[in-house]
Parts: sequence; structure tokens; C-alpha cells
Amino acid sequence: MFPQKEEVFQPNYLCETFTADKNIALLLDAASELGDLSLVQCLVERGVDVNISNCNGSTALHYSCRWGHLSIVEYLTSLPQINYTKDSWGRTSIHFAAEFGQAHIVKYLVESCNHDINVEDKYGNTPLYMACICNHLPVVEYLTGQPNCNINSNNERHPLLAATDKEHLEIVKHLIESVGCDIIVREDGTVSTLLHKACYNGSLSIVEYLISKPQCDIEAKDNKGNQPLHYAACQGHKEIVSILGKKVSEDGLSKCMESAKQLAEPDIMELLKNCSEDRRSLVYACQSGNVNIMRHLVIDKHCDVNAKDRWSGYTPLHYACEKGHIEIVKILTNQPQCNIDAGTAYNDRPLHKAFLLNAI
Repeated sequence: MFPQKEEVFQPNYLCETFTADKNIALLLDAASELGDLSLVQCLVERGVDVNISNCNGSTALHYSCRWGHLSIVEYLTSLPQINYTKDSWGRTSIHFAAEFGQAHIVKYLVESCNHDINVEDKYGNTPLYMACICNHLPVVEYLTGQPNCNINSNNERHPLLAATDKEHLEIVKHLIESVGCDIIVREDGTVSTLLHKACYNGSLSIVEYLISKPQCDIEAKDNKGNQPLHYAACQGHKEIVSILGKKVSEDGLSKCMESAKQLAEPDIMELLKNCSEDRRSLVYACQSGNVNIMRHLVIDKHCDVNAKDRWSGYTPLHYACEKGHIEIVKILTNQPQCNIDAGTAYNDRPLHKAFLLNAI
């Protein structure tokens, strides 16, 4: 047994007491949980190999980076004999610091030790990738702020996909809004999009964020031909099904109902059916001029005012303009999400329909 904590911080006593093999173990302990700089210095001065590693290839420098002990990291990196080795998985010191959210250590290694921020472990994981999957936003912000940061990772998964898969919304926002990552990035092999992953995992906040972006393709298909809504339905994520079911095209909704009927629960299928019926009711209200039904569906039930007909590509606004229902047109165009420039299958805009009716 090691001495009690009050005795641990007596490096001279410990150095005199432990054998060489135990000194090696003590060096790793001192650099990790203990964070005892004086003990590390004492052991190094007594000849303990500063580059010695455990069975996983981890050294004192790795441990001090993982635990965020800057004073120990500064001391170890100042030694001429220090060797910036990799562990058994190919991880370097900066990998450890990034994985465990030690932003100050990452900053020191980059700015004072010239560490490569794009270094990869044996699986192609970069420090940025590790910070993204472990939800360490300050580390992500620092790394992506470096001009030489390579946002792509060679492990066949983009950091943005990883952050989405792990449901780290703030990192997803940072990578899209501050770094400029492409929202339509796809995973190699599965061809899954960010929305596929968010729907599968039931990440409501990420789904809502993604579909708020005009460049997000809510009907993108993966390598199995399935849309994001399919996975939300099969996994039983009712809120997401309710949201996407109102936004996908009639064709997309129909295909999802067909693909998911063997896997989804009955209540989910009922929800999809209701979405389909509400859509037909909205179209009928816009065609017939029933303002009350249209207002109820759009304002109370949040039906998508931009949902398109399966064959014609008409939106509710197209129908209202074509029939000359001015009151309905006003209500629809007052909705902030209403796309007044939506095109049909023949690229006709709502204004074209109004013009043909002499309703402009």
C-alpha cells in the first residue's frame, strides 16, 4: 500500500523508500491523479526513466496531459531526454489532452511545443475528432481556430458526423456556423446524413436545428434508400415523427409509411397516417377557400405550409393563388417559414398562378 495522502507529498521520503520498479509506477501516479510536481522531479533526478511506459504504452507525459497538470507537463517537456511517444493505440500527448477536455494543455502543446494538431492515431482519429465525440467545446473552438486545422478525419467519419451521432448540439452548431462545415456531409459507407443520425438517436434539439437550415435535405436517402423520417419512425421517436411527417413531401411520407410499416409501432403508424390526412385537409382547405380549417391546420396543428404535392409539386400557397383565395394567401404568406418562391414540377411559382387568374 502507498502511504496516506499526507505522506505522499513527502518526495524525499518516498524516493528513499521505494525500489526502482516501484519508483517507475510512482512516477506515473505522480504525473496523473496525484499531480505532484516535486515528486516527479525527485524521481527524475534519481534516475527514473521519464519515458518509461505502462502496458498500454502510456507515459508520464501522457498522464499529466490527461489530468491537466500543466506544471508537470511544462517540466517534462523541458527535459532534453523527453520523447514524444505514442501509446499502443497511436495516441500522442495532444490526443490525451483533447480527449479529456484539457484545453489549456492543448494550447500549451501547440504553442510551446509545436505539436501537430492534425496528428492521427492508428485509427485515423485526430485531436479534433476526439474532442468532438467527447463533447469538449473549448478544445474544439481552440483547434478549429488554428489556421492549419484539418476539419476532416481519415477514420471515415467527419467530426461533424461524430458530434451529431453523440448528440453534442453546441459542437454541431459551432462546426456549422463558425467553422463552415457542410451540413450535407455524408458518412462513408452508409451515406447517412446528419439528419439520419439525429433521427435514429432521437436527438430532437439537433433535428430541429438541422431542419431550420435551408440547405438541409430532409428527404435525403442513405445506402438502403431510407429517409431520416424512416429511422425516427422505426425507433419510436414520436416528436420527431410529428415534426418531419409534416415537412416531407407527400411522396416522402408515403414511402416512409410503406418502408416502416413492418418495423414501427402501431401508434407511430397512426401518427404518420394523421400527418398524411392533415396534409390532404390543408390542400382541400386552400383549394376550397375554407379559412377556418386552414388556420386550424397551420396555426394550431403546425402543418408545414411548404409541403409539396406528390406529383405536381404544388404547395398550399400554389393552390390558394390558383383559386384566388386572398384571405388564405395572406395567412400563408404571414407565416415566417412560408416560401413564396417555391417551384412546382414545372418550376411555376405561386405568383405565376395568381397572374394566370389575374389575381395580382
